[in-house]
Amino acid sequence: MLSKMQLFSLASAFLASEAAALVVNAHRVNHAHYHDKRDIAYQHTEVVVQTVWETVTVWDDDLPTSSVSIFKNVAPTTTSSNSTLLSSSFGSSSTLTTVTTPVASPPPPPEPTPAPTLASPPAEEPVKVQAIAPEQKAPQVAPQPQIPAPQVPSPQPTPSQSQAAPAPAKSSSAPVVDNSNSGSGYSQPSGSKRGLAYNLASLTSPFMGSGSKASWAYNWGQTPDGLDTTKIDYVPMLWGPQQMHTSTWKQNADSAIAAGAKSLLSFNECDNKGQCNTDPASAAQAHIQLMNPYGSKAAISSPAITNSNVPGEGIDWLKSWVKACNGQCKFDFCAAHWYSPADPQNLLSHLDAVHDACEGKPVWLTEFAPIDGDADTFLTAVMKELDNNPKYSYVQRYSFFFVTLQPHFTSARMMNTATSLSSLGQAFAYS
Repeated sequence: MLSKMQLFSLASAFLASEAAALVVNAHRVNHAHYHDKRDIAYQHTEVVVQTVWETVTVWDDDLPTSSVSIFKNVAPTTTSSNSTLLSSSFGSSSTLTTVTTPVASPPPPPEPTPAPTLASPPAEEPVKVQAIAPEQKAPQVAPQPQIPAPQVPSPQPTPSQSQAAPAPAKSSSAPVVDNSNSGSGYSQPSGSKRGLAYNLASLTSPFMGSGSKASWAYNWGQTPDGLDTTKIDYVPMLWGPQQMHTSTWKQNADSAIAAGAKSLLSFNECDNKGQCNTDPASAAQAHIQLMNPYGSKAAISSPAITNSNVPGEGIDWLKSWVKACNGQCKFDFCAAHWYSPADPQNLLSHLDAVHDACEGKPVWLTEFAPIDGDADTFLTAVMKELDNNPKYSYVQRYSFFFVTLQPHFTSARMMNTATSLSSLGQAFAYS
């Protein structure tokens, strides 16, 4: 049995250990409580904010939404919070259109309230522009100075042809150069070689008086346009393979032949970028399609060429065209032009070169004039050779450039007034 002293010691030891435990637990409790406070602070300090939006709409002078007037194709100018007026200096012919301007409802915050949405003004109708036919003129000869050319009326355009020009047939043999196969077999035209190149038929009258040597005429077009065909032969021309010309060609060519036309002129200066401007192969295909059908009805020309000595133009172009035809183009003679300083021999040499390139076929000189020098002396010398020298019997026809009151070369004036001829015109028509 324990004594009192032992019991007291045991009790003291027990109390001491409990005290120590209390200190430790107190520290643990304090530590845990600290963390609990932090957790509570995070969980219970969230603030919930509720915002109530109230929208008040105020009208300018308490006016309701109304219609506004606008003009077409102009930018808007804002005049109030609920209407837009479009103004324009477009002209008095502008179409007046009325649109209603809607009022937009205010969107939720924080985005700003958009401006009222307006109906877009109607799109302006596309402007229709009528294409103007290219001015059909006489050549600009390279490398010679540029030559102003005649104003040529163009046929009225019609819907384009859908059928493409057929390609020339290929042949292993050389092209057959034979009028009976590649043309109508048309012989030397009757009458004088001299002809009239004109735009205004009324100006041809002074050239067709008693004793005139002018036997034929053309105007770069398909119809005579007032020419007195009882006194002179009219020769139609298909100026180029463009649709504006081809669309009327069949009707006009048929009518001309029915009226007595014996010759047809093919394209005008395909070697000249300012005129028909077509490469030899394309011109050959178009000629086959458009000119060949008349091969048994009239004499047909080649496309007319310039006297340019630039590679690919003039004689070069004609040679390439004949080659591209490969014997399939029907043509009876070659047409040629000449513009250079007043040198008769230069012109005659050019005609010889055309005759050779045309493989011996006849030649028509459908435009020529000296660009300077004494035109009277020049023309007298040229006509003497072309009319009388057997060497140039292959030149079937020629026409000086041209019947007008406003000549492109001052030295080549053929008329003094609308009813009287200059010395040059008198010599050409009557000498």
